Amino acid sequence: MRNFSILWAVVPFMLLVCSCRQAYVRGNFVCGAPASTLVVKSPVGQTLKVIDTVQLSKDASFRFRVPVKRGEPEFFYLYKDSVKLSSLVLKAGDRVRIECDTLGSWTVSGSEDCEMLRSNEMELAAVMASGELTYRRYMDYYRKMVRFVLSNAHSMAVVPVLYSKLWDMPLFSRPSDAVILSNVADSLSESYPNSRYVRQLRQDAKKGLDKLYLNNMLQNAEVKDFPELEFPDVNGSVRKLSDCTSEGRTLLVFWDCTDAASAAYNLDVLLPYYRKNRVNIYQVNLGLDKNAWAAMMKAQNLPWTNVCDIRSSSLSAYGVDALPCIFEIDGSSVERLSTDALRR
Repeated sequence: MRNFSILWAVVPFMLLVCSCRQAYVRGNFVCGAPASTLVVKSPVGQTLKVIDTVQLSKDASFRFRVPVKRGEPEFFYLYKDSVKLSSLVLKAGDRVRIECDTLGSWTVSGSEDCEMLRSNEMELAAVMASGELTYRRYMDYYRKMVRFVLSNAHSMAVVPVLYSKLWDMPLFSRPSDAVILSNVADSLSESYPNSRYVRQLRQDAKKGLDKLYLNNMLQNAEVKDFPELEFPDVNGSVRKLSDCTSEGRTLLVFWDCTDAASAAYNLDVLLPYYRKNRVNIYQVNLGLDKNAWAAMMKAQNLPWTNVCDIRSSSLSAYGVDALPCIFEIDGSSVERLSTDALRR
C-alpha cells in the first residue's frame, strides 16, 4: 500500500514536469475553412523548418502542442498553404488561443508576449502598405520601435523588432543601435540565459559595438586638404572627387544603400536641395553589396556622381563616424555639415 502511495505522489509531479516542456495552442477559423492541413514552422538558422502538421476538424477548429524547453522561449509560425496565419513566441507551459481567417487576419489570447508580437507585425504591415518609404515615415516608425524595445526589454517579443526590415532594409542598422541590442541582450539574459536568440543577439551586439568603437576612434580624425577619392560608378567608370571640386562648390556625401535612413535622405533631402541649388555632389556608397547598390541606383535614379567604395577605405581619410555624412568643399575650404543643414 505504501508503494502505491508513493506512486500516486510521483505521477502528478512527472506529469507537471512533462507539461512544462511543452506549450499548447488551440484555435479556430472565424469564418470557417475547408478541411485542410495546417503547418507549424520554427526558425532554424536563416530558414523556417516544418516541425508539425495539424489537421483541421469539421468545425474548422484545431489544436496542437509544441516542445519548448524551460527558460528558452521559442518562435513558431502557423501556415495554411502559403498564407501565414499567426506568429507565436511561446514559453514552456503556455496555453494560447488563436482566431484567424484564410486572409491572414488573426488574434491571439493567453500570452502577453504573443499579443505584443502580433501588434508589432500588424503595425509593420500597415507602415509597409502606407506608400513609398520616406525619411520622416522611417524615422517616426524607428523612434516608436525604439521606445517599444526599451520599454519591453525583458520580453522575447522585442527580438523580431530588432531584426525587422522596411522595404528590405534593416530597421536597426545604425552603429549606435548596437547599444540597444546590447541592453536588450543583458535584460533578456536575466530570464533566459540559455536562449539561442539571446546568444545571437549578444553576438550581433558585440559586432556592432566594435564597429561603433572604431567609428568613435575616427570621429576626431582631421581632414587635411582634400584627400582624393577615386572609385567606380555603377557603369564601372572610375570617377574622381577632384573632377567635381574643379567645377565649383561640391557636397561630398557618404552613405550606405542598405541603411533605410540614408536611402530615404537621398530622396527627401538631398534631391530637393540639389534641384534648388544645382550644387555638385560626389556621393560615396560604403558597403560590400554592390548588387544592392546598383539596384538602389536604378530605383532612385539620382542625377549626380555616385560611386561605390566596397572596402570603405575612405572612412579614415575623412573621419566618417555616422551615415549619412556630408562635407562641403568650396575652393580651399572644407566643412562638415549636419544632415539637418540641407533642410533649411
